[in-house]
Amino acid sequence: MDNLKIYTKQLEINQKNLCKFKHDYRNMLISLQLSAQDRHDKELIARLKKYSNFYLDNKGLWQFNDIDNVRDDLLKSLLISKLNIMFQQNIENTFECQTLIEQLPTKDITFDIIRILGIAYDNAIEASLILKNGAKVKSMVYRKASELEFEIKNRFNDTGKSILELKKLGFTTKKGHSGLGLANIEDIKKKHDAILVEYHIFDGWFTFYMSVRVK
Repeated sequence: MDNLKIYTKQLEINQKNLCKFKHDYRNMLISLQLSAQDRHDKELIARLKKYSNFYLDNKGLWQFNDIDNVRDDLLKSLLISKLNIMFQQNIENTFECQTLIEQLPTKDITFDIIRILGIAYDNAIEASLILKNGAKVKSMVYRKASELEFEIKNRFNDTGKSILELKKLGFTTKKGHSGLGLANIEDIKKKHDAILVEYHIFDGWFTFYMSVRVK
């Protein structure tokens, strides 16, 4: 409920800002058309660009982009929570969900899906905080006819470790951390034939991928 309140409040703020911007921008365009003949065009255009970029480049405006397509309350709450953490930590991130995601499968598997995704996001956030400069997280949810697909990609400090080593119980690159991330995911997914989890390391990116058979 707290996460949904954060989301609702942000939507209200964004809606108000967009309405104000739309009204002001229309007036600015009219003013530009009338003034361009009498003033230096480049200066006017530069000022208008600076004005619009202040709103269009505002990270908060796009914080929960595409989240409306996620209709399952548990999944939506988790996504809002993790996206908000990244926003608060100033971690550059993108989220994409171009298909409608209705209610997840039965409760038992739903809770495990949420647990796995929570671990995957936490790993990506921790890796980003360690990396600092150049950190970025890309995540997406996609619905096919009989499958749900989840992907979380993050820039990370490549230690040269293999996927097999990363999945071992206790492995961690963070001081004071238990290193239970991927090992926990491996234990959880064993309970369900419908869940497939894969990991990839390529060109400075760590990719978590999960597909869930829903029919």
